[in-house]
Amino acid sequence: LPAMDDDDLRRGKPTCHKAFDEATAILAGDALLNLGFQILIDGIVEFGQPMVRAAQTVGAATGIGGMVTGQMLDLLGEESEPTLEKVQLIHKNKTGALLHACVFSGGLVAEPDETQEAALSEFGHSIGLAFQIVDDLLDLEQSTEKLGKRAGKDAEQHKMTYPAVVGVEKSHEMANELTKRAEKALEAFGDSAATLHALARLLLRRDH
Repeated sequence: LPAMDDDDLRRGKPTCHKAFDEATAILAGDALLNLGFQILIDGIVEFGQPMVRAAQTVGAATGIGGMVTGQMLDLLGEESEPTLEKVQLIHKNKTGALLHACVFSGGLVAEPDETQEAALSEFGHSIGLAFQIVDDLLDLEQSTEKLGKRAGKDAEQHKMTYPAVVGVEKSHEMANELTKRAEKALEAFGDSAATLHALARLLLRRDH
């Protein structure tokens, strides 16, 4: 939206406020957010209490306890000195919270035991942060055409990113280490976690 990222492109196509207008983009966002919760609530009929916990997880991650706070910190970060602690806090509450919720809420429906819950939580947190570090690196290292959105914008807007704070080489190391930590957590599931292993590697090696 113009008040925040103000991007012209997403996935190689005009963003909603460019293709239509800002009011339509706001309403589309409201509609999609509420549709997500409608789907979760409908699932309670089929899955019962596990789906209630899944809905609680998503609600916490997308509201003031997660993405809203992360986005606010991100906006405030444009006007302050970047530090590793600040960038970690932003992305823990932003992308990290969202991806953790995606992994953890889905797993809750399968009613895991305590060990498996802890493993899912660790996996979700780790790939969430790894994803964001890779995203920061791609903004520096890839073209607009490859990314499907304008490259180099983080630096232009003085965003707090991992490369800005610790450098490119260290950022690559951190993304690799977080991915290893995520895969280590999956040992609690044995061979049944093959798809999640593949997901972790895909997120690390993606080029857009």
